[in-house]
Amino acid sequence: MKFKQMALAAVIAGGFVGLGQAATDGSVGDSSNGNFDINLNIPGNVGIWGLRDLGFTTTSAQSQTVKACVFSSTENVQFQVVNNTDFELRDGGTKGADFTVTITENGASGGSIWGDSGLSTGDTSPKNYNVTDASLPADISTAVCTGNDQTIDIVVGITPVASPANGTYTSNVELVVSAI
Repeated sequence: MKFKQMALAAVIAGGFVGLGQAATDGSVGDSSNGNFDINLNIPGNVGIWGLRDLGFTTTSAQSQTVKACVFSSTENVQFQVVNNTDFELRDGGTKGADFTVTITENGASGGSIWGDSGLSTGDTSPKNYNVTDASLPADISTAVCTGNDQTIDIVVGITPVASPANGTYTSNVELVVSAI
């Protein structure tokens, strides 16, 4: 009985292995030809460093800029900004300010990468960022940016609500950099 169960399991598993593949079996005859594809996918490596926390201490609109570095083993990357508070600074459930995030490249082509096109949380940048001059330093925790093509500015602007109550209003932004 165990042999029959194992044989049935092997037949079922063998049937699933071939799903979605382009392999073709040969026909029975004097000779038989079949073929199969071999694929090697080497994903790109990316890294971002130089980020820091920002603090604001006024009830007027203002902005701060963080200069950060990007590395990629591919020619281009894309950015995605994720925020779970709808770009609001909050103290518990109380809104203290709206904020914006804009990512701008400092390379030869310049211009905005993320934030000027009405993007929402989780949206991917409509523009690819070229990092052809980038090289990965041995230790990114102590590294400095070395090329214009790997330096970005992350600009965070806040607009407090009218007469916000005393408190500490916070939010977290996740910056996702993906090799393309």
